[in-house]
Amino acid sequence: MRITIFNEFHPDQKKGKALKIYPNGIHSEIKTLFADKPEFTVTIATQETPSHGLTDSILNETDVLIWWSDIWNDQILSDVADKVYSRILEGMGAVFLYGGCNSKPFKKLMGSSCNITKVSASVTSKIYSILPGNPICNNIKFPISFSDDKIMCEPFDIPTPDSLILINGYSNSDILRSGCAYYRGKGKILYFYGGSELSSCYTISSFKKLLLNGVLWVAPNKSELPLTVNNEFKDPEKRKKGFFSKK
Repeated sequence: MRITIFNEFHPDQKKGKALKIYPNGIHSEIKTLFADKPEFTVTIATQETPSHGLTDSILNETDVLIWWSDIWNDQILSDVADKVYSRILEGMGAVFLYGGCNSKPFKKLMGSSCNITKVSASVTSKIYSILPGNPICNNIKFPISFSDDKIMCEPFDIPTPDSLILINGYSNSDILRSGCAYYRGKGKILYFYGGSELSSCYTISSFKKLLLNGVLWVAPNKSELPLTVNNEFKDPEKRKKGFFSKK
């Protein structure tokens, strides 16, 4: 499976607390999900590279796109955003993390403002499963708890998810629909809030397993069964008689 990890990699990720937690960027930590899994091939894309690293050839070869962004959402080239949008409709899976809910491709896919409430506060965040039968929740012990210095919470202007899988509860009493699954065209989308660059959540084993489950869920199904026709009903006369007619 071919994975592309996009991280805006804003300068705020390269200093202070964020640098201490993720010295090589959040994208490098996410990449460790696939380090011991030869069935995955991983490509890294960052915003400051040409075409944000999301060239036609990269997108055309991507099965699942993992997207992390926050501050630079408005600076994404519109033609690149349109190509991401189109590839998802064609069947590429996508996991949008954290502020990726405000990215151009996600907002176009949702058809709404995707406005979300932002709070600067040091809180404890807990991820709860509200749809435990969904495969994204397989073999995960909930709640998953971690601290964060920047959070996002309700109200959150998104369409009603096809499946609401996760919610975040915060120690300041805010909440967020944090695991929202959608079908768009042939593609599957998961908005998984995760956490900011100031949270160590991406290093937590249960969190990483949850993210990996999300990747596997949005991955395109390449084993679609071919459409077959009962040979008996290729005969026009038998079709006229219908399925329940006596022979």
